[in-house]
Amino acid sequence: MSKPGVQELTERLQAAFPGDLVQVRDDSHLHAGHVGAAGGGGHFQVIIRSARFAGLSPIRRHRLVYDAVHDWMPERIHALSIDARLLQPRRNPMMPTPLARASRAVKSACLPTRATSARWLAVAVFGAGISVGGLALAQNAAVINGKPIPSSRLESFVKAMVAQGRPDTPELRQAVREELIARELFVIEAEKRKLGADADVDAQLVRARQDILIGALIRDVLAASPVTDEEVAKEYEKLAKEQTGAKEYKARHILVETEDQAKDIIAKLGKGEAFADLAKDSKDPGSAARGGDLDWNSPETFVPPFSQAMVALKKGKFTMEPVKTQFGFHVIQLDDTREAQPPSLESVQPQLRKQLERQRVIDLQKSLRDKAKVE
Repeated sequence: MSKPGVQELTERLQAAFPGDLVQVRDDSHLHAGHVGAAGGGGHFQVIIRSARFAGLSPIRRHRLVYDAVHDWMPERIHALSIDARLLQPRRNPMMPTPLARASRAVKSACLPTRATSARWLAVAVFGAGISVGGLALAQNAAVINGKPIPSSRLESFVKAMVAQGRPDTPELRQAVREELIARELFVIEAEKRKLGADADVDAQLVRARQDILIGALIRDVLAASPVTDEEVAKEYEKLAKEQTGAKEYKARHILVETEDQAKDIIAKLGKGEAFADLAKDSKDPGSAARGGDLDWNSPETFVPPFSQAMVALKKGKFTMEPVKTQFGFHVIQLDDTREAQPPSLESVQPQLRKQLERQRVIDLQKSLRDKAKVE
């Protein structure tokens, strides 16, 4: 199966992180010749900014990303370079932070000028992960040309910033108020110029609205029908049963340029020289430093000519003929085999839960499609 395209991978990740920033770059050309590339698996750089990462360690954040594409690995995706961070307000790095500006405004004890308001444009534009709901308060945050800005909108911004670690202070609230005023002024001007009628702008607005509604729908579905511990345990038992009988192999290899070099190594092994000593000159620097040790792997980890030769060996034996792959010529030794052991339920419970949640969404999509009249 071939690697996914950038658009296909982006859409898969956007489905897992609706409304969040997702960027994908295909770096497969930088890894030509890698074992994974030979089987069609791609190498991608992924950047995600999501409010879902709040309070999670880098490892947990990466795990969420891997969970979204686990069924494509390693056949379609061999490696991901992940930059997963909490969604943060975006600002111009050459400008002071909103809190610093607010502090200066308070210290000067004067009302913000129009120039001050303009500088507030660098305050973050929060994405779909921030709710703008809530009960409307009696008092508005501001009124611009007769158009009110509800206090609930200010509270929503403040709540989001507090969730990111900022203290709820009068300075912060004043900063947010100025940002809301600046944003509203821009919207009023954009509407005056009828920019919403522009085809590209309209398409972006439609997409943003869809992302927000889809995210809300998914949250509603999962809240109404949460995945239970019993379902997770049942899925674990199913996957563990499927793995019954599978084997893992602990092998070593020496990779060289030519067939003659490989035959020379085989001859030296036949005379009793240690495999680990000969492996020091292997073209594979990672395993060469460990005496050629590749650790425990399933056969699917390797390209077919390598795995076929490996599984045909008996424990303690090495290949009597060089094994040719696109990387060169290998001499392989099989150290041991074992029954593949599934990880503990506790270690994979979060991934299984996310997998079952994704299945809820897939089932919903199928149900809606089956009921819909699509022409």
